Amino acid sequence: RISYLRGLEVLKAGQWALANGYSLAMITLTNQHTRGMLPATCMDIHLNALKEFNDSKAIRDYLKPVSVGWITGNEVLHGENGCHFHSHRLVILKQGCTISADIEKRLRKSWADNLVKAGLKGSSVKVLAKKAMDVQLNCSVSSYISKWGVDKELTATGSKEGHGMNLFEVFMSGDYKTFAKYAYAFSPRRNREIGQQVYKLRWSKGLKGKVGLKDLNDRQIQNEEAKEAILIALIGADAWKYIMENGLRKTVLEAVEHGGYKELVSMLYCHSIELNCFGEFDLKNYLSVK
Repeated sequence: RISYLRGLEVLKAGQWALANGYSLAMITLTNQHTRGMLPATCMDIHLNALKEFNDSKAIRDYLKPVSVGWITGNEVLHGENGCHFHSHRLVILKQGCTISADIEKRLRKSWADNLVKAGLKGSSVKVLAKKAMDVQLNCSVSSYISKWGVDKELTATGSKEGHGMNLFEVFMSGDYKTFAKYAYAFSPRRNREIGQQVYKLRWSKGLKGKVGLKDLNDRQIQNEEAKEAILIALIGADAWKYIMENGLRKTVLEAVEHGGYKELVSMLYCHSIELNCFGEFDLKNYLSVK
């Protein structure tokens, strides 16, 4: 629930940015990982590199001047090659500014340098600069939200197709030995030891104030939500099943982001033909509105 509420803050930031003529970019930071690398090792290398990267000349002298601010979230998945720890950064770019080829080159080089300095072995800086960062320009805020998982809260699912399993799925698979390694790496105790909350969304200094958001802790944001919550729609299980099976979760988020309830209903009705696979029924049987 907290992830969902934090996601709504990100959504508001994106809407505020676009309303003020800014554009959005997404930077994904990853690192080389192998099956034999322990989750704790993978996490420590990534977070140490991220700390230095945030203080680097590439960020200070090249990304900051073209941006209003950014929001960074971490994600971990388990796949065929073991632990995949990565960060997604939503950057709000000033009017008329972009992440140019020169800025991107400097960011890539800085990230790769800091990964090697943090202890990552097996790849050269040149290879890492090419493969360990992805930059997307003119992205929607829904793209960012779906990357780090708020769409799973909205659709009541914990899966992320094609990219590996989250920790809950590792546990449910019965691989308790692997799960124990992740549980240790991301436990509250280790969070305290390394001095940060791994899954906490981090906003650049002053950005929340610019957006018009209060800087609330988790308990405070829950209390605020209880006072101000607005129900847009409740969608039944069959409709959600259809949405998930057809890869429409991002589309649902974008519909709500751009036009609220009316846009959501319009989007759902556009797929009424495909809904016949569940037998003939009216979406109104599955959609109730406050």
